[in-house]
Amino acid sequence: MGQINRDTLIAVLSSRDDISEADAARIIAQVEAARDGVLQRADRIQQEVQMRLVAIKQQARKQALETKRAVASAAWWLFGTALTSLIASAIAGALAVSAVAVVP
Repeated sequence: MGQINRDTLIAVLSSRDDISEADAARIIAQVEAARDGVLQRADRIQQEVQMRLVAIKQQARKQALETKRAVASAAWWLFGTALTSLIASAIAGALAVSAVAVVP
């Protein structure tokens, strides 16, 4: 529609016996207004989609960071548990060896 000359459209429509040139111009104006409205709505929808996409990306980054922090925390707890177990085992082994050495 944007590639067709407005005057050509008016001439084509007004070539009909039941449509005057003024009526043809009014019809074309209504069609152009409708087209412009649709294009504006499409632009608004596209902008809204872009804004939502940015928000979703930010949310995904935030969740990834929180997951990374949770995994790091869990790793430290696991390391602490393993270290505590190692120390407890070493103490128990030392006590066992010293108890066996005391009993003749």
